[in-house]
Amino acid sequence: MNKLKSYGMAAAGILILVLGFFLLKAPGDPEGFMQALPYVCIGLGCGMFGHGMGTVVSSRTEPSGAAPQSKGGWKLRNRMNAILPSPTVPRQKPMICRFLFSARC
Repeated sequence: MNKLKSYGMAAAGILILVLGFFLLKAPGDPEGFMQALPYVCIGLGCGMFGHGMGTVVSSRTEPSGAAPQSKGGWKLRNRMNAILPSPTVPRQKPMICRFLFSARC
């Protein structure tokens, strides 16, 4: 998804979100589907805004030197994502089972 499409998705999300709030506060007594439409617009607007801005933020945080074919390869060098053997893992599983589920593992 290119930048223009991401920003457009975020802008459309904001517009639908504002429309939902406007329909929610509009005077009158809605009937039928019009009672649920503001909440549908708010949910759809939040989802579209989050998707668009999430794409923008992830494209900005990606290092500029990353090659297109290895997209996301820079994440493997992150120390938080590395799988390191831990001596406490074998002791944690029975403890979690015992205290959380009240069962023996």
